[in-house]
Amino acid sequence: MGKKKLAISLLVFAGVLSFSETKVEAANQHHLLNQMHYHAINNIYKPAQNCAVLQNRILDQYCKQPTTKVAYQHVQKNTQQATQQQANQQQAAQQQATQQQAVQQQAVQQQAVQQQEAAQQQAAQQQAAQQQAAQQQAAQKQAAQQQAAQQQAAQQQAVQQQQRTHHNYTPQQATGHHNRHH
Repeated sequence: MGKKKLAISLLVFAGVLSFSETKVEAANQHHLLNQMHYHAINNIYKPAQNCAVLQNRILDQYCKQPTTKVAYQHVQKNTQQATQQQANQQQAAQQQATQQQAVQQQAVQQQAVQQQEAAQQQAAQQQAAQQQAAQQQAAQKQAAQQQAAQQQAAQQQAVQQQQRTHHNYTPQQATGHHNRHH
């Protein structure tokens, strides 16, 4: 009877021990799952590298237990997909930023070309206006010279005609006067 009691006690002790061991194991798994859940929720606030390292550490511990191997493989697949998706999103964001930068640079270059063309056009207009002003000045000067020359010629002609008239008229008058007396 003593041996029987001892055997029963050992069985009960082994049962309690195995039960408490599974309870501790379950508590560890629960803690790890809570950590993973917390980490997944706060994934936004942490750098991607830290997330991957922490998840891999947790999942490695989790995977060592044969009962959770299938669950680990499923979680690992999801983690890899999430990591790939995050990498794709970062790459897409970088491409978009590069494209936006290229578009902005092109717009700046176009604006610079337009400003340069406007400056060249303004310079050409200014040069044309200066040429036109110089031509007008030259034309006015030439017109004034021609007018002065014409006036001078007209005055000389008038003086010559007046001298001729006076010269022609005076002797006739004198001759006529002289003839009358004689």
